[in-house]
Amino acid sequence: MQVGASGTTIQRYLQTGDQAALYAYMRGIHRDAGFDFLSLTDASGRVVLRVSRAGDSGGDASAIGEVKAALAGKVAAPQLQLQSRNGHLSASDEQALERFVS
Repeated sequence: MQVGASGTTIQRYLQTGDQAALYAYMRGIHRDAGFDFLSLTDASGRVVLRVSRAGDSGGDASAIGEVKAALAGKVAAPQLQLQSRNGHLSASDEQALERFVS
């Protein structure tokens, strides 16, 4: 999901190895956006984190159509590009995100 990946928060948590903070951040996106599930993969498509099943990582998701498209740099679903400043969205972008996910 490009909204979550467009900032530096996820990258920072991955670099520091702060799994608890990464999970909490991803869980917030999952909850706020109303997703049925949300997983994070590495550049090869290996699952790094599954929000719906904390602690359950691994597995190859690279054959899943949306993941395969994302790994190839293609948009697999409608997207909303937002600008992040210091990891926070502007008020107008927060409103746009709310309209997008509602």
